Amino acid sequence: MFRFIFILNICLFSFSCNDTGKKTTANKVEKPAAQKPAPTTIKVQGKKLYPSVPVETIQSIANKCDYVDIGFENLPISINRKEPSDIIHTLRQIAGEPALINDACPLLGTIIFYRDGDIALEGEIYFSEGCNYFVFLENNKPKYANFMTASGITFFKDIISKFGGKQ
Repeated sequence: MFRFIFILNICLFSFSCNDTGKKTTANKVEKPAAQKPAPTTIKVQGKKLYPSVPVETIQSIANKCDYVDIGFENLPISINRKEPSDIIHTLRQIAGEPALINDACPLLGTIIFYRDGDIALEGEIYFSEGCNYFVFLENNKPKYANFMTASGITFFKDIISKFGGKQ
């Protein structure tokens, strides 16, 4: 499955590498006309694949984030983290691999990273049997999706077992 996704990404990348500039008679390059951006999602067997959160975004949050808030849909708790080591621990729960989104997976909760009181990154947490990923939003719409690391899976499994939610 990962080979298929990898090959699909390589094909899409190769098709996106073209010269969009137009040459005039004076050999000057004009700016191309405004084009509609390409869709950021790929559908594979009824599931959606969003790109991974850019490494630069994660690094920026690691350097400048001062607060993380994790809220749960059906658990009687929320988690607020403000110690730098706790914020780094939370970021390490985000794997580098993009996740294939399954609409049948239940929403566990939300995660919001703050920088100086402003939202730096906002996401949804999906966690159940066979579902363990984050979907990150921009303007309340999915933009990125990443699997959880083993550390993230263990963290959320422990929270669920302690506070009585279903997996």
